[in-house]
This record gives sequence, structure tokens and C-alpha cells, in this order.
Amino acid sequence: MKSLTRPVIALDAHSVRAHAGGVRSTMNFIDRRGLLKYVTAALAGIGGTIASLPFIKSMGPSERAKNNRFSHIDVNIEKLKEGQVLSIKDTLRPILIIKRSNETLRELEKNESILEDPYSMESIQPEISKNRYRSLRPDILVVENICTHLGCAVAYSPKDSEREFFSEGGFFCPCHGAAYDHAGRVYKNMPAPTNLPIPKYEIVDENTIRVEIENSF
Repeated sequence: MKSLTRPVIALDAHSVRAHAGGVRSTMNFIDRRGLLKYVTAALAGIGGTIASLPFIKSMGPSERAKNNRFSHIDVNIEKLKEGQVLSIKDTLRPILIIKRSNETLRELEKNESILEDPYSMESIQPEISKNRYRSLRPDILVVENICTHLGCAVAYSPKDSEREFFSEGGFFCPCHGAAYDHAGRVYKNMPAPTNLPIPKYEIVDENTIRVEIENSF
């Protein structure tokens, strides 16, 4: 009868140590290879980020553009008649220039009791135009064409008999119904919180106004 006992392989201590060392060498090789792979990937990612920085920087405005954010434009108002409007559109914030009649100027005082900010204490305008007319010259108004509610463009009308409080005319926002008088002062109980902004400008001579505009890039 044949014996079912399997042959025993005898390993001496030297063979065991050699086998264990081979396993460790193999594991160390695998670990080093994995580490090298991760390091290579990380360096590639860092390199890609650094390489993209000039492109990301180029997406923003140049230093020259930042320095030239504002510029000036001279506007000839010689042919501007009472009730007429000149529009400056080549700017980030459109501007209107309006010539007001003496009758219109008299209306400015009459409506002060129904205005939200009649003396422009909470509104934006240069200090030199902080008066009832909100202008350097009473008959000429320079104003931004932006409703202070949500930024819609306003429309100017010398007269508007369809609206009781607006019968003398002025500025009207078609988006949500905010109304302003002929000095761009908002009436009470309107969605707009403040008067129309007045930009910086100066009167060069009788027929020329120099307006500061914000450039659009």
C-alpha cells in the first residue's frame, strides 16, 4: 500500500531569509514605482497650473486699461434746444444732457414736498452740483441714464399728462414705474431708493461741456 504522506521540503534558515528578502525587494520596487508615478503626476499638475497663469492673467484688464478706466469727452451743446436731449452712449454708464426751460426750473421748487430726497442728501452727485437744480448751470442737466432701482434705462419726457403726479414730465423707468422730476430726483413711494446719479463734469465754455465717462472694455 502506497503511503499518502506528502514529501516534506526542508528549508534551512538561510533559504528562508533569502526568500523573505526577495519578497521585500519586490514590495519595495512596487512601492517605489507607485510613489514615482504619483510624484510625476503631481509635478505635471503643478507645471500645468504654472503654465496657465499667464493665460489666466491675460483674461483680466491690462494695467493700461486699469489706469485708463475713466476718460473725458467734450460735448457741444450749441444747438441743443429747450426740452431736447443729447445722449452719450459710448460709456459703461450712459449719460443724458438736457436743456431745461425757465418754466421747468420753476417746477423744481414746487414739487419738493413729494420728493423722496429733494436736497440730494442720500444720492450721488459731485459736491459742486449738490443744489436744487443738481447742475453747474441751472438750465443744463447732465445725468446718468440708469434707474437706481435695478439699473434699467430711463426715458425723459418734457410733459406727460397721462400720469397725475408726472404731468410736468421728467424721467420715467419703463421697467418698474419709478419716476423722477426734471432734476432726476425720485418721487416718494417709488421702487427706486435714490435720485439719478450725476457724473463728474465741467463747463468749458458757453457751448461745451466736458464729461467724465467710465470706459467699457
